[in-house]
Amino acid sequence: LPCLIMLAIIAGAASSVPGAALASPPEARQSAVVAGGATGLSYSCAQSFGTLSTPYIIDTAHFNKPGGLYIDGSDRLFEAEEAGHRVLRIDLNDPASVLSYGDPTQPWHHYKFLYNALEVVTDSAGSVWVSIPHAIKKLDSAGELVVMLPDADTGDPWNTGSDNEHFNNPFGLAMDSAGRLFVSDMGNHRIQIFDVSGDEIHYQATIGESAVEGSDNAHFAYPSRIAIDSLD
Repeated sequence: LPCLIMLAIIAGAASSVPGAALASPPEARQSAVVAGGATGLSYSCAQSFGTLSTPYIIDTAHFNKPGGLYIDGSDRLFEAEEAGHRVLRIDLNDPASVLSYGDPTQPWHHYKFLYNALEVVTDSAGSVWVSIPHAIKKLDSAGELVVMLPDADTGDPWNTGSDNEHFNNPFGLAMDSAGRLFVSDMGNHRIQIFDVSGDEIHYQATIGESAVEGSDNAHFAYPSRIAIDSLD
């Protein structure tokens, strides 16, 4: 995702206007070309992070398969970098101020390493939560591991499972105002809810039926990204 895009809906979608076509994207701006002077969509690139068409370089100015994005209340952008095995925190008011979590040269599950980092969210205390294959991790503001599930010391975070201590490709993360963490456990077709208001991870509830795929309102089929609105 090389660019944060500001979308202004002027009047309706361009695709709904006869003769409308999208122009090829230039560097700074792309506009809808609409017949007869009708209005459409306008896309304006506000700011870019990373470098296009440049081989991956291990520094904070380049990305390697960026995925999950999250912006906290202090206007800091968190970017989960799957192939880079890390999370970058970018201050949107000072883009040169970048903090890296994980180690792009160490694709491991244990300790503070972030093998295939997928999604990221922060809690009210400023701790950073990251989903990796078959596990979730809580890091402090300096990037040190606080806790993970399953526990690497007593469990096996590299293996899948459908009980409440394991995951099968957890993906989306969301936090509510009560300090509950919602985890989209994609391979198990469910949403797991944990109380993480303290120093430990406590299972609370499951939405959906574990390891059972379905298309009715009581089941999920590979749920991925999730979000919680202001009403919880």
